[in-house]
Amino acid sequence: MGNQATVIILTDQLDLISKDPNFAQNLVQAILKVKRTCYYKDPVELYAHANHCSANVGSVVECHNCDSSVMIVAGGGYARKFAWVGGDGFTDPDQKVEALKRVVTDMGYTLRKKAVKKPKYPLTEA
Repeated sequence: MGNQATVIILTDQLDLISKDPNFAQNLVQAILKVKRTCYYKDPVELYAHANHCSANVGSVVECHNCDSSVMIVAGGGYARKFAWVGGDGFTDPDQKVEALKRVVTDMGYTLRKKAVKKPKYPLTEA
């Protein structure tokens, strides 16, 4: 299908971004840097420059093929790719679980389905 990039933008910096005539080109260069390295470990920071002011306005988190899915966690002005899932991972319930398993396994934990308790006094039909 193609490729796509995950980009996080700090919305409180939109005014600065809108005044930077070079922001679009800087964004393209950051995406290309991540895309060339394929499995770039760290996000590439994005900066905007206007009216003698410069600030970090976001980052390019990762790039991947449109036929695959990734799990991203965002917060604190940053985002990280937690897991990659082949295929249409987030439309298939089994692949959603597989993505979660990859994350918890990488963190040293185990994911398992919760046991369903049988009711102590099951309802019976009269």
